[in-house]
Amino acid sequence: MRKLIARTSGLLGLVILLIALFGWSYLRSALPQTSGTLYLDGLEGKVSIARDQHGVPHITADSMEDAFFAIGFLHAQDRLWQLAMHQRIYAGRLAEIGGSSALPTDQFLRTLSLKDRARKAWRHQSPETRSGLKAYANGINSFIAQHRGALPPEFMLTGTRPESWTPIDSLGWLKVMALDLGGNFWMELARLDLAALLDSEQLTEFFPPYPGEAAHELPDISQLYEGLEISAAMSAPQDIGKPRGLGSNNWVISGALSKSGKPLLANDPHLALTTPSLWYLAHLKIGDEDIIGATMPGLPFIVLGRNNRMAWGFTNVNPDVQDLYIEKLVGDGSRYLTPSGPQSFITRDEVILVKDADPVSIIVRETRHGPVISDARSDLAERLPKDAVIALAWTALDENDTTASMGLDLTQAQDFPDFLNALQYYIAPMQNIVYADVDGHIGYFAPGRVPVRLPENRTQGLLPAPGWLADYDWQGTLPYSELPKKYDPEDGVIATANEKITPPDYPHYLTSEWAMPYRGDRIRALIAETGPHDLDSMSRIQMDIRSSLAADLLPLMLDHATGATHRDLLDALGQWNLEMAADRPEPLIFTAWHRALVKQIIADELGSRFPRYWSPKAGFLRAVLGDAPDDAANGARWCDDVGTTALESCAETVTMALDEALKDLAQRLDRPIKSWRDWRWGDLHQVVQDHRPFSQVPFLAPFFEKRAPAGGGTDTVNVAGPRFAADDPFTYGHGASYRVVYDLSDLERSRYIIPTGQSGIVFSKHYHDMMPLWLKGQSISIASNPRADAIAATLILVPRSPKPPKS
Repeated sequence: MRKLIARTSGLLGLVILLIALFGWSYLRSALPQTSGTLYLDGLEGKVSIARDQHGVPHITADSMEDAFFAIGFLHAQDRLWQLAMHQRIYAGRLAEIGGSSALPTDQFLRTLSLKDRARKAWRHQSPETRSGLKAYANGINSFIAQHRGALPPEFMLTGTRPESWTPIDSLGWLKVMALDLGGNFWMELARLDLAALLDSEQLTEFFPPYPGEAAHELPDISQLYEGLEISAAMSAPQDIGKPRGLGSNNWVISGALSKSGKPLLANDPHLALTTPSLWYLAHLKIGDEDIIGATMPGLPFIVLGRNNRMAWGFTNVNPDVQDLYIEKLVGDGSRYLTPSGPQSFITRDEVILVKDADPVSIIVRETRHGPVISDARSDLAERLPKDAVIALAWTALDENDTTASMGLDLTQAQDFPDFLNALQYYIAPMQNIVYADVDGHIGYFAPGRVPVRLPENRTQGLLPAPGWLADYDWQGTLPYSELPKKYDPEDGVIATANEKITPPDYPHYLTSEWAMPYRGDRIRALIAETGPHDLDSMSRIQMDIRSSLAADLLPLMLDHATGATHRDLLDALGQWNLEMAADRPEPLIFTAWHRALVKQIIADELGSRFPRYWSPKAGFLRAVLGDAPDDAANGARWCDDVGTTALESCAETVTMALDEALKDLAQRLDRPIKSWRDWRWGDLHQVVQDHRPFSQVPFLAPFFEKRAPAGGGTDTVNVAGPRFAADDPFTYGHGASYRVVYDLSDLERSRYIIPTGQSGIVFSKHYHDMMPLWLKGQSISIASNPRADAIAATLILVPRSPKPPKS
């Protein structure tokens, strides 16, 4: 009997093993075919795809259309789930896989009508762009049609299948990026929200102007809306205070400052860090032209890169291209008031499918300014008077948005006039674009459509405007010829880091939401102090972790901490070199103190609203603590706890914040305060590269997302700012989504890296193989003519059958 049981157990074990091996083999069939020959419909000619050891493809094609077809095929091979998510996001179809929890996001995206706007923008693209987007879609769909075997596991886990890609999907995804990089309408809601709690002087202090600029005078909200009771009932949505993720850098130096005598251009756009990365590296060879850099799944173009003669890099301007309008309803609510009288809404029915629930029908309304977003946000609508709604005006919703038509022309530009000519198509999101060429020229342009507001417009984009008054309507947009531009500046340096880019005499208003100048000033200082420069010095600047924010705030905090104990700890902070190094305790203690100090100063004034505004607020803190420690007027008002009868000083508040911070750290680390010398920034400060959507599923998140200890902090050049209001506040999810340095003396020497890897398939060796390099500031090269021993595999794509001649 024992022998029978043993034999049966052995057979059962063998069966389980075979099933496991079969299952693993089947799952691995989701990995791309990287060698051999495939015969495909949709190609004009043969295409070669040679992948290097990092999975970066070198695409050789006879036409741009065939190169774009190949990019589409590769994006589908490596990033099929990411493409599917991009489709769902812009179209507002997340609830189909996420259920009711995703419904509010879908309602908002449907109300913005990104898909409808993308359809309308299609006819405004250039013929070459339409042809390229069609070829790209054909490449994606060709992969889906011919693929046999498993799909990436996300499809199985969500019970979905990939859908055909269309050129409209590409245009729609561009609009999602514009929303991510230009969502400043939340700041209008924030000011309106806090107007119910703070007087106008406090409101200006809470949202201080850019250093050196005068504050905009806000109108009296009780009078602005002519009888509508707005401010008293208003409260912003709970996600109002979420950080927008500013943190991109780019700079270019002339040959006068480099060792080679030719320009160097560096770029590290800081965006949401995701697994897989937002970017996909590629090399296109069409005839004699090489185009190398970062593509974005959903688009066929090299968005950030170089060709044989020039290189370019982006950072976000964050212009004020969105205005909210309070629209006053008339009669039964089917019409709204305009300067010329009542007008009917434009309406559209939408049906949202919801997993494990009944479909939800919504009516999308639009005014002459744009979509009524309060219809999509019940938490916003319920705080408005019954006779008012809020509409959004946004340049990216313009039907003649030709941004996609910039992509092809930019990659083919040969000189600065070509560069400027390509950027005339660019609408949104407005970008700081730096330029360098092999002839030694450097330049800069900030393309984008920016609205012009009348002087009589008292809100100036800082508060929602009364939609029924003509003085608040946009008066067209800034002329292309008057957008910010530089060419071969005398000092040989152009650098941007989301800070103010315009000189004092620039005649136009772009925004009041500039990032603090910490990073930009640090970059320019390092360029001046550490030259002449080469690739190594440019990379070191990208990885710089000295905190200019700490240099600004920490002395003020120490000056006020007169009554604090832990003098050894304070002495260590005073002697700290301000580097946010992962292996040091000082960055952790400073950041926790900074975080607790914001809470101590503003939580009493803001009450239940406080968590949504819990952020570094460097400019505000500098103003509050900038008075001498005797607590002059502004500081004393904010430092005093309004919930007590006593008058607390800033010295007391700063000391209480330090005590709170140390207790919090001791609890999080499970180590006593007296052991602070053994604490490390990297113990709590980690990069979190989210997976969509499985970072939201606790038992799946460890398999799909990627985490690691890291250095850097808020407003270091290598931005790694913690999330003050999060449950895990010292982690960060915005960072360098791509780092590159182009050497115009020899473009082959240029360096590239993305945060994870080329593949979006979790069991691929390229899922996160670049992450260790990215963390250390290392990079890879992408040669125009790679050596044979650098190529891991080559796939040939061949037309299945000849196409008929074009008529």
